[in-house]
Amino acid sequence: MPGHALYVNAHARVAKERGRARTYRCAHCPRQADHWAYDHKDPHAVTGPTARGRIVTFSLDPAHYLPLCRSCHIKFDHKKVRAPGQPKPTPPHKIAQHW
Repeated sequence: MPGHALYVNAHARVAKERGRARTYRCAHCPRQADHWAYDHKDPHAVTGPTARGRIVTFSLDPAHYLPLCRSCHIKFDHKKVRAPGQPKPTPPHKIAQHW
């Protein structure tokens, strides 16, 4: 899917800086983490396609990711948590590449 590189690169950057999520415990339960999950708190979040074409909001900042098990990740994303006062995410084509 064209345009998904920003999403893929954001997640690769998290793994490069923080290691594999599986080396951590889930931030929401005692299980082993499976994924890095966006915390929905970045005031500079972006929206774009995944490799499968789904449009999602994510962060370019590795500090805005939590290690979560699969179950907690699904539950967390379905809540669509957003920090109070967080602005609408910026589409990827409107952000400056800074890394």
